[in-house]
Amino acid sequence: MSTEEQGDDGLPSGIKSISKSDLRQLASKVLKKEKSLSDEEAENYLKQNFNHLWKEHDSSSDQSKLVQQEEALEIINKLL
Repeated sequence: MSTEEQGDDGLPSGIKSISKSDLRQLASKVLKKEKSLSDEEAENYLKQNFNHLWKEHDSSSDQSKLVQQEEALEIINKLL
């Protein structure tokens, strides 16, 4: 689900990022398990909350639609 970013020299930077769609999918799984939500309940909860949290953390100017793993964890924690 996550990808490792490359530095200016083309080598792996050690910084891992996750896409919006992958994080949403992961968040759905976490909500179902940790909050015992059904598929429909998780989907409705994400519809109400996910995009707002994503926009807070996706500050990339190139609209890469990626956030770093640390930011992804913050988003999931806020959803819980």
